[in-house]
Amino acid sequence: MMTGISASIRHGYTGYDHLIDSSDETAATDAVAGQDFRRASDALEAARRAFRASADRRCSCARVQVDLRTARGDRITVG
Repeated sequence: MMTGISASIRHGYTGYDHLIDSSDETAATDAVAGQDFRRASDALEAARRAFRASADRRCSCARVQVDLRTARGDRITVG
């Protein structure tokens, strides 16, 4: 099991990065923070769905990264 810590949206992947605001990043973080996931890909997909639902469709292809804590206490980043 892995527990979500946070999610971030990387800039520089779309021509519309100026449309990404803090509420979009907050939506992605809220989707994973404190939640348990069996796989890192599940957490990444949850953050992507939340970001796409919140953000302008023109910047929906921006890169999303998720920070997770494993059961052993290691911190990993995917995305």
